This record gives sequence, structure tokens and C-alpha cells, in this order.
Amino acid sequence: MKKTNAVLLFLLITTLSGCAIPTRENLLDAWMGHQESELVASLGEPDTTVRNREGMRILTWDDRGCNKSFVVDNTGEVVNWNDTCAES
Repeated sequence: MKKTNAVLLFLLITTLSGCAIPTRENLLDAWMGHQESELVASLGEPDTTVRNREGMRILTWDDRGCNKSFVVDNTGEVVNWNDTCAES
């Protein structure tokens, strides 16, 4: 019985610890709905800024060879992101 409890406890701890570690994708998702000013205050000035066909701004940071980009709508809200190194 003690061995079964120990195995169950081990499985529970490893399952919960896997959920507690934020992935790069989770960190980028957290910016959705935030304002551009908050994003820039946290990450610094972007390396590049362009406008897409819809007039939204695309802010891109070069993070050690991985580009992370955020799409900001006309109200200044982050509405999407892309990352060349996000975990699948």
C-alpha cells in the first residue's frame, strides 16, 4: 500500500510541475489583450515596426535569432503574435 501511495504521489507531483512551468508560447499568449505601451514598457523598443494591409502595426523583436512579433490593432491592443521559436 505504501508503494502505491508513493507512486501516485510521484505521478501527481510530476503532472502538476509540468503545468506550472510556463512555455514560451504561454508567455506570448499572456500579452493578448494588453496595450502596446505595456508591451514596449516590458520588452523595450521593438527592432522593427511595420504596418500590414489592414493598417495594424507589427512590432518585432530579435531575441537571439528568434523573431517574436506582436500585431497591434488601431486601438493599441495586442491582437495576435508570431514567434519563430515558439514550442509546438
